[in-house]
Amino acid sequence: MNMLEVKDLVVKVEEKIILNGVSMSLEKNENYIMFGSNGSGKTTLLNAIMGMQPFEVVSGRIVFMGEDITEKTVEKLMLEQNAC
Repeated sequence: MNMLEVKDLVVKVEEKIILNGVSMSLEKNENYIMFGSNGSGKTTLLNAIMGMQPFEVVSGRIVFMGEDITEKTVEKLMLEQNAC
């Protein structure tokens, strides 16, 4: 199982599509670096994964440790973690 999977992610801010069809998977116990020019979507991708506003996932999925977290915010995830 991958630690993080992003599948066909489409993200918009306000009415502008910023990411269109991004897919990737990260394995546990591996190191990764994101490279890209300014404006290529690195920060948008990370903010969308964290469920931050005003980044809206239009379609696609974000799966962390086997759980679909696409619609969850960081706050919701932390509350769930503390409840366990």
